[in-house]
This record gives sequence, structure tokens and C-alpha cells, in this order.
Amino acid sequence: MKGYRLAKKVTAIVAVAALVCGLCGCANSSGTENAPKEATADQAVEPVTVSYSLQLDITCQENLLFSRYDVNVLIDGTSIGILDHGASKTYEIDLEEGSHTLTVEKEDDSAVDGSVDFEITQESYASCNLALSSDQVAIEDFQIISITEKEKREKAAQEKAAIEEEARKKEEAQAQAAQEEAARRAQEEEAKAAQEKAAEEEARKREEEEAKAAEERMNTPLTADNDADFAEFLDSEDYGAISSFANSHIGQVIEFDGNVADVAHHEGFDTRFDYLIYVGDYSETSAHGPIFQFEDVNYYDLNLADGSPDTIGVGLNLRIKAKIVDYDSNADITKLDPIEVSVR
Repeated sequence: MKGYRLAKKVTAIVAVAALVCGLCGCANSSGTENAPKEATADQAVEPVTVSYSLQLDITCQENLLFSRYDVNVLIDGTSIGILDHGASKTYEIDLEEGSHTLTVEKEDDSAVDGSVDFEITQESYASCNLALSSDQVAIEDFQIISITEKEKREKAAQEKAAIEEEARKKEEAQAQAAQEEAARRAQEEEAKAAQEKAAEEEARKREEEEAKAAEERMNTPLTADNDADFAEFLDSEDYGAISSFANSHIGQVIEFDGNVADVAHHEGFDTRFDYLIYVGDYSETSAHGPIFQFEDVNYYDLNLADGSPDTIGVGLNLRIKAKIVDYDSNADITKLDPIEVSVR
């Protein structure tokens, strides 16, 4: 946009005629002087003409099908240019102070036109839109303001745009920060999930190892030689201590010397028996330590070692390897599941 300029055209013709007539000093013999003569001047002043710069923005609205013609733009009947259909153009002209008329007409038919009157009193900016039809050029949204007002509006628009741009940048920065924070949290959560998974895997492996170790311990027979608590258990007469050890070692494999103190048919079955086992060698007069039982077993359930007799009866001394499966607190009997039995 070209800068606006104040063009004041002042044409003044001032004619000043001054005729000064003086007497030429001329000495004569008589000594008389010539008297001065007065001269008059006529002054003529032409009227002052003031012009102002006008910036005119015109936008021709585009029609899709009909009335697609170019227009001639005129100020006070004088063309200032042709505006193509659908185009926008800025005109800069100098106009005298006072009333003027903007006319827009079809380029090849001046009967199809439109006009608007306006006043010029200072440097100004005007704008309008053109709506073309077959019989008229409508000048819409015409407005004219001072250049100062236009500059104020442009400055306000620039300030508003700057504020909006700053707000946009701030919003983008906040959005970027939010995305980065979300990504950081996602990474932290992913890392935390990976750590938790690794910890769970480690815990699972540890549990499996501990379970395996516990199973190995449970399957490693306790004997009087390798476990002092079991040795004390085998020699105990305290049923509370016996109950505590048995209940806390259910599933544990034990191995000890014992004897068959009694054999009874299990619930009337001919081939299933309940074996009552005491600790140590068989005696008809004494017994010590906890009472054990193989309950509801047949001959083959005893897992007898090679060379064992066909019948396991009262009085036989045995080497017993078995698993503790229960403790009957009513009868104070520790029940065993035989793993391997051999006659001593």
C-alpha cells in the first residue's frame, strides 16, 4: 500500500503593481523642485483549491455462471481503471475537497451501473464490494474513514493479531509441554511397568526356587542323625510337642527305625490294613516316642524293599521312610504315607 500523502494544491496569483514616480531632482536657475507623483496598484487573488489523497479498495464478488463481466470504475464521471471480474484492486487518487460520486458500470454497457456519493474533507480511505447482476452493479458495504482512523484500526488489528499470535504460541507451547509431559509419564509408566514385570518375574523365579528348595527339603528325609528337632521328636513323651512338630511338618519325608506294634483290618476289609508303628525295636512291655500309623494300606502300598517277607506282622522291626500326612489329635497318632519300608 502506498503511503498516503497530503497534496495541497494552492494556486494563487497575486499581481501587485506599484508605480512610484518621484521627481527627478533637477536644479535650475530658479531653484524650484518637481512635486512627487502618487501611483496606485491593483491586486488580484485567485481562490485557493485544496486536494486530498483517497485510497479506494474495491472487491468484485465472483459469480459462478452468469453476469461474469468486467467493470469500469469512475470518479465524478472520469474513469480511473477497469476492474476484472472477481478481482480486487486498490486505487489511489487525489480529489478536491467536497462532494464526489463513485460510479461502477459494466465495461461494454454503461446502462448497467451503480453509484454512491461521498465527501472528501481530509486524507481518506474507502472500501466497498461489488455485486454484479444482469441489470445492475450494486455497491455494497461502502465506507469511508480518515487515514488516521484507518491507521488506528490497522494498529488495533495488528495489536489484536499480535495478542492472538502470542496466545496461539502460548497455547502451542502449553500443548507441546503437555505432550512432552504425557510422553514423559508414558515413558515412566512403561519403565515402571517393565520394572514391575521384571520384579514379578524375579519374584516368580524366587518363589519357584524357594518352592523347589522347600520341596527338596520336604523330600529330603529327616533322620535322627541330620536333624536334632526330629531326633528330639522321636524320643519325646510330650504329646503337645509331638503334635506341634507333626502339624508343622506335614508333607515332610522322615526316616527312622520303628516296629510293628499292631495290625488291624481297615473297616472290615480283608486286604486293607491299619499298621500301628512305634519308635525303635519291638517290645512287648515298653514303648516310647510318638505313635505312627499306616492307615488303609495293603501289602503293596508299603513299598517293601527287595527281600522283605510276604507278610508284615506284629513284632517286625522296620526301617521306615515315609511322609507325614496328618496328625490325629484325638488318638495322638501321626499318620504316614509309606515311601519305602524294609525289614531290619
